[in-house]
Amino acid sequence: AKDAVDFRNYLIFEANFKPDHVKLLTDQNASRDNIVAHLGDKWLRRVSRPDDLVVVYVSSHGTSARKEIGDANFIVAYETNMS
Repeated sequence: AKDAVDFRNYLIFEANFKPDHVKLLTDQNASRDNIVAHLGDKWLRRVSRPDDLVVVYVSSHGTSARKEIGDANFIVAYETNMS
């Protein structure tokens, strides 16, 4: 969460992003459903326009790539069940 807060603060205080244009989701608020919702209709789709710069920063653990899932790896959300 500290890395995400630090990056949010950088965007607002040094890169001059408007505070209401930066969404921070940490800990229990960084659930899969909440992340997907905020990337969609709950927030991003409402505040962004076609020519806007959109920055998505993820500070999380990930999974190792595995052949049985097409050499893909995934972002681990707050409540992810690793099995």
